[in-house]
Amino acid sequence: MKRTIYTTVSALALLAAAPLLAQSNNSAVTQSGNSQEATVSQLGANSESDITQSNDNNAATVLQNGSTGSKSTITQSGVGNTADVDQSDDATGFTPTQTSEVTQTGNGNSAQVDQNQSTSFGGAPGTKNTSVITQSGDSNSATLAQADDGQDSFITQTSSGNSATVSQGVQGAPEGSSSGTTYENYSTVSQAGDGGHNAGVVQSGIANTSLVDQQGSSNDANVTQAGAGGISNVYQTGSDGAAIVNQSGGASNDSYINQTGTFGTAIATQNGNGNQSDIDQGSTGTQVYPGNDSSYASANQVGNSNASDIDQIGNAQWAFVSQIGDGNSSTVDQSGNSNTAEVLQDGNANSSTFTQTGGFNNYAFNSGGVAQTGDGNTSTVTQNGTSGLVNVLQAGDTNISTVLQGGTGNIASVSQSSDFNTSTVDQSGTGNIATVTQGLPN
Repeated sequence: MKRTIYTTVSALALLAAAPLLAQSNNSAVTQSGNSQEATVSQLGANSESDITQSNDNNAATVLQNGSTGSKSTITQSGVGNTADVDQSDDATGFTPTQTSEVTQTGNGNSAQVDQNQSTSFGGAPGTKNTSVITQSGDSNSATLAQADDGQDSFITQTSSGNSATVSQGVQGAPEGSSSGTTYENYSTVSQAGDGGHNAGVVQSGIANTSLVDQQGSSNDANVTQAGAGGISNVYQTGSDGAAIVNQSGGASNDSYINQTGTFGTAIATQNGNGNQSDIDQGSTGTQVYPGNDSSYASANQVGNSNASDIDQIGNAQWAFVSQIGDGNSSTVDQSGNSNTAEVLQDGNANSSTFTQTGGFNNYAFNSGGVAQTGDGNTSTVTQNGTSGLVNVLQAGDTNISTVLQGGTGNIASVSQSSDFNTSTVDQSGTGNIATVTQGLPN
């Protein structure tokens, strides 16, 4: 009986849409199974809707408005899936100025698409908004909102219990080269493995690119990009990993986070032009806090032409880099257990390099590690063994510090003030202590 009722409702919906055919809109609804619902409302002209539903208890709603015209395709073959598509345009561009594809083959999935195209430009085919959502697992949620023009988003969920939210562009944003303009952003979210992933992507500005690939289980990723030309790649394998990327301003921001293992955390915040941050964390059994079989990496860069590279393999790794100024560069490479590296650079054209390999309880810190203020300072630290401790502080300009430690129980402390100081410490063996102080405090 229910099937007969819903079939009648579908027929009435098609009859209600009949007057719109004069405006060149097309709608096709194909339903088999029980208790299916389909609602199509197309106002304006040149829009096309295609809904195909099989199995039981699926619901699809399409609302399209505008004179240029949009295209929506919904295919649901599971049980209890819902899909809502809302598309509108401002009569610019070429038909179809927006396309949305939703394919659900699992059960209990939810997909919501909201696209509002404005001021499409260029020759045919013009700048279009494109949305593709594919859900083949169960109980997945995908929400996609795109405004302005030239936005592309792809969400693929092949496991269960995943959540993905993508927002690109800003409705009513100014056009051309005006400040605050938003167009031609690209986002891809892929969630597989054992499921339970969460991904959130927000992109405003021009030509930003975000790629999120989550394997394993229960990984979180949040990407926010504003400005122009920002690129963020997040790859997560394992369980309960968290990656947060925030890039704003500038034109050439780049962030890459790759986590393998469990409980890894990587945070990269970049603000300015030409920034680059690469974080690669490997190993198994990682947690959020150092000293508890964990990996943690955070890079925060403010300014122009900064670069930070962090590579961690093992347990209880901890690396923190904060760079403020122009032309700074920091590289941290840690392998082994219980390693800590913290770098803070303030000024221009500073450089810091850490290499810690093997052993137990290797530390390099100055209430944080290496702290450099001023311009043109360089610090290199290499530790191999156990219980190494390095404290380097450089204030002033064009200072150079090199510390090499091998063996166990070594301690080196270097403090250089004023300008043009050079210090080299090379310790091999056990139980060595070296303290170097050069220059007068400013």
